[in-house]
Amino acid sequence: MERNTLRNILLRAQYRIGTLALDSLNKPSLTERPECFIGLDASYSKKYGAVAVAALTDAYGNIKSYSIAVGQPPIEYIPGLLAFREAPILYTAYQELREKCENQVVLVDGHGIAHPRYAGIASHLGLALRKPSIGAAKRRLYGVEYSLSRGCRQYPCIAGELIDPKASRKLATIIFASKRNKIYVSPGAYISLQKATKIILSLLQPQISPRMPTPIYYADKISRNIARCLDRGDCNPTAIRRGVLDSINLIDNTSI
Repeated sequence: MERNTLRNILLRAQYRIGTLALDSLNKPSLTERPECFIGLDASYSKKYGAVAVAALTDAYGNIKSYSIAVGQPPIEYIPGLLAFREAPILYTAYQELREKCENQVVLVDGHGIAHPRYAGIASHLGLALRKPSIGAAKRRLYGVEYSLSRGCRQYPCIAGELIDPKASRKLATIIFASKRNKIYVSPGAYISLQKATKIILSLLQPQISPRMPTPIYYADKISRNIARCLDRGDCNPTAIRRGVLDSINLIDNTSI
């Protein structure tokens, strides 16, 4: 299919997804303290394509389990439409952890409603999984940035907000995880901005990661290490699918 034709089809679909995502924020499904969090992120192997990881942590951000999916993305990267490239394999990685705990929240390295069509990858996944989801992104994609303070005395701290220029709604909270590392926190689906912000603040552990909440940090770390392992020929997709990686510490980068 021609690239422009595909782009137009996906844009129309994403406008509909954005409407559903905004509507879901009025129907939050998180009524109790989460029992666990699942961080989702993907890296790329030169040989095998996308390496998606779902990392499950307890309520305090301690890693308990992870699941891996490897495969070629369904489409090439199109700016603003990343979700259609990465969400399918992240969805696959998540499935093994779906029943690990009842009251869970999904965290995604990317945006939720802080997106031109209110449909970042965290919104796509939250709606598809029917789980409360939060986007935590390192760069602003959409929205006007407003500062709420002149500076942070300690970290992490809330430093500002992203406001929708079209509707004057709050899209995201701006958090400094450390002096130089800014995070844009936006609800993906089925959760309020206030709760999303509170959760991300509780999962920022500078001694583990100065940039990201721990569930996403672990997903990122493991996916990068597996991509390197695949490209060096030290492991293969079949072994990964069977869980035959016992000798490899996938979190400690010095061992892979």
